[in-house]
Amino acid sequence: MAPDTPRHYTFSLPPVEEGGRRAYIEQVYQSLNVAGDGLLSSSGEEEGQQHWDAVIEETKTAFRHNIAVYSEEPMYMDGLRGCLNVATGMLRSREKLFLPVSLKR
Repeated sequence: MAPDTPRHYTFSLPPVEEGGRRAYIEQVYQSLNVAGDGLLSSSGEEEGQQHWDAVIEETKTAFRHNIAVYSEEPMYMDGLRGCLNVATGMLRSREKLFLPVSLKR
């Protein structure tokens, strides 16, 4: 990520041997479940369930907003740019194979 990236967008992912990104996401969801259990047990059963339902609705709203943000731009252009980057890199690496040693970058 860019050096000026806000710190809440920077994640310390576990090593691949320990599950990597998938393990990190699981840990986040487990933490949310623990917090949710605390919400249910901190008040009466009916009130706790009302809080739980409100949190679930707010979470669904947040996910809908997240989907909207990430689908604003046409993603096919990003895919095309990525393909061009890969093709360009491949051509440059092959070009170096055929250049005399004195001309290689």
